[in-house]
Amino acid sequence: MKVCKFQIVVQVILACAFLSSCKDDAPENPCANAQEVKADFVIEELVGKRYFLGDTVNGLRNQIRFTALQDADEYIWTLGAETIKTKSFYRTLFPDGWVDIKLVIKRKPNLKCFPKDDGVDSSARKFYCWPMYASVNMELVGPYYPIYGTYRGHYINDPSFEFDVTIRDTLWEDSNHKPHFIGILRGLPVSYFKTDEVSGNVGLGYICPSFSPKALQIQFGGLGGPPRYRIPRMFGYAWLERSDPGKINIQYVFQDTINYARFSDTLFFTGIKIP
Repeated sequence: MKVCKFQIVVQVILACAFLSSCKDDAPENPCANAQEVKADFVIEELVGKRYFLGDTVNGLRNQIRFTALQDADEYIWTLGAETIKTKSFYRTLFPDGWVDIKLVIKRKPNLKCFPKDDGVDSSARKFYCWPMYASVNMELVGPYYPIYGTYRGHYINDPSFEFDVTIRDTLWEDSNHKPHFIGILRGLPVSYFKTDEVSGNVGLGYICPSFSPKALQIQFGGLGGPPRYRIPRMFGYAWLERSDPGKINIQYVFQDTINYARFSDTLFFTGIKIP
């Protein structure tokens, strides 16, 4: 029998449509997105206005938040002598050293997908509250926070331009001769500005409104003098990677010191610690 090309094309189209329809009508796996009851949780530290994951914290000054990762019918947290029964909570003013925390969750199990799930699970962890600095004769007495030292790296959008950034701590004395410490960050180039008014490579100092062993909120107010000579204000964060404490990320923006408008571009530096 003779079959024209048009008939063959139509038959192929109908066959493909039929197969596609059958595929769409196939029942989905009811356990594809199901979860066994697990008492997993995260520990986060509020540095400035931003939370950072981590098990090493500044527990004396910063807010530490604990959050269960699953919805449940009942939560039972044990933190020291305290029992908490919400999915998420925060605390401050922890003592120095290791702190134990435990979570138990209870939920009606999905026995069709997990026949051995009894609906109860628990998880226990420790987190470390780093001691605060002390000073003797205006000299810092450690332990230094891990976010410290010199890092060689580049902006993530320009790997060919390498430079060194240094974070260190120093002390200053107030009018009552009481010592305080403040962070210093050097080496971030003001490469955003390509005009005659601002040089293209200026080291920045910063004040550190909020800090932890692994993260800093950084602010820089600019220098004095006529407006055309001022280094712009800087706002941002620096933090160490959880999986690699020798790697730092610094994310920041500038603000014009004349009209006080923040620039829309965010600069992102990543670097590795060097001796």
